[in-house]
Amino acid sequence: MEGIIFWLLLFTFLLIRSSKREYDGSDYKQTSQSSYFKVYFNKGSLGEYRLYRELMKLDAEAKVLPNVYVPRKDGTTSEIDVLYIAKTGLYVFESKNYGGWIYGTEKRRYWTQTFPNGTKHSFFNPIFQNNGHISALKAYLNLADMYFHSVIVFGENATIKSDVLKEASVPILKRHQVRRKLEQDLTSSLVLLTAEDISALYEVLKPLAQVTGDIKAKHIETVKQKLR
Repeated sequence: MEGIIFWLLLFTFLLIRSSKREYDGSDYKQTSQSSYFKVYFNKGSLGEYRLYRELMKLDAEAKVLPNVYVPRKDGTTSEIDVLYIAKTGLYVFESKNYGGWIYGTEKRRYWTQTFPNGTKHSFFNPIFQNNGHISALKAYLNLADMYFHSVIVFGENATIKSDVLKEASVPILKRHQVRRKLEQDLTSSLVLLTAEDISALYEVLKPLAQVTGDIKAKHIETVKQKLR
């Protein structure tokens, strides 16, 4: 028994070390300025990092930015979970690393997460939430609507139970479906940005993903006040 425990611990250690080495060498860490353990022990951050990894496997000319804090005119910020800048436009991802059954409609203000034991949890409509992020980013960059794409992403343990959500005007996907969706867009949608445009937008927006702790704390407090 002790031998089995030893090998399990050794395997776990080697797995964590390999995972940490990959994370430490990623642009995600450099941009987000978050440690490996801070990300892996936060469900939301872990979902965003896994989404980031999926997007990095796509077009080499595209750029990915996590946790972009877009300033608004009223002094507040709008936080984009993950931003993908590609030749077909700017893809704004709202990442919900949730499990359970997801119910809602495109126009309903709150959706419901339900588990087999009957537990329920209401959360703000992520389509509405992402529309707010896109509105802030559009104003900040002064770009037309055609440049922006909203995508809602759930964790692998989630099941979209509402048929109306499966047919929504905004893609509502599980994380493993994102690459296929983006591959389709990159090959069939209108090309809007050159490689130079993508790099220029990345340089403009990268500082918004490297904000100070004070700005992050202020953003969290603003969100909490809205929910009261």
